[in-house]
Amino acid sequence: MERVGIDLVLGLPLTESGYNGILVITEYLSKYPYAVPIRSKSAKEIARHLWHYFCLFGPDKELLSDCGKEFLNEVISEMLLQIGTIRRHTSVYLPHCNGLTEKYNGTLCSAVRKHAENDQLTWDLWLDGCLYSYRKLIQKSTKFAPFDLFFGRSVPDFENFTLEPNNVDSSALIRRNAQIQVHQEINLPKAVENIQAAQNQQTVTQNIRNNLIESPLVKGTLVAIRIPGLLKKLDERYRGPYIIVKRTPQQNYIVKNKMGKHLSSSSQATIQILNS
Repeated sequence: MERVGIDLVLGLPLTESGYNGILVITEYLSKYPYAVPIRSKSAKEIARHLWHYFCLFGPDKELLSDCGKEFLNEVISEMLLQIGTIRRHTSVYLPHCNGLTEKYNGTLCSAVRKHAENDQLTWDLWLDGCLYSYRKLIQKSTKFAPFDLFFGRSVPDFENFTLEPNNVDSSALIRRNAQIQVHQEINLPKAVENIQAAQNQQTVTQNIRNNLIESPLVKGTLVAIRIPGLLKKLDERYRGPYIIVKRTPQQNYIVKNKMGKHLSSSSQATIQILNS
């Protein structure tokens, strides 16, 4: 409950109950998903569902969202201020900063689509079942199921509990206490370790895929600067060339053009090495 991500899935078929979208909230460590159908993306409706989530699980330290007006508005800002949750939002044109929730959106839509393929107007009826199934799945990064990490015990399967003896007594409290101890001392630290290992491997893979050079660039190297934002098909992707002047203590680079003019230090850019 240190950080949760929040996002919307919109453009779904209008159901008989008037739902046309889904509000998705994902807890970052356990990967535990929470989702509800929505009728609009108005600030009041989003705030109402978010308040219900906080009352159900408790307030989180940080709430991460994109820059949509449904999240960045006075209604939600005032609510977060009152409960003490820190608001974080992704950079413009970089929604993948909230990659966990963005990725789960696709997984959830795929599951709902398969279940509602015979009648797309009933997709909202399958939402809870899809959430239940995902919460039981072992995650590749944590090596645990989201439900296990979130609650400190395994999710119950659908069984005939009337055939089992009634074990609601003092021994049940002892067993639960043991579960919580294992959860806090073993499972959570192990999940963090597994996530860090997965992130390191992902970084190596992405660096190889993007031809990222980790060694520092020397003075005089000829480079180009990637143009950020949404571009048209025929727009230039890079500007330059520029020449490396020096590397700062913060591991940034100062560059100049062929006329000797330095690029503004306020610019954030991705550098591509040019073959001389």
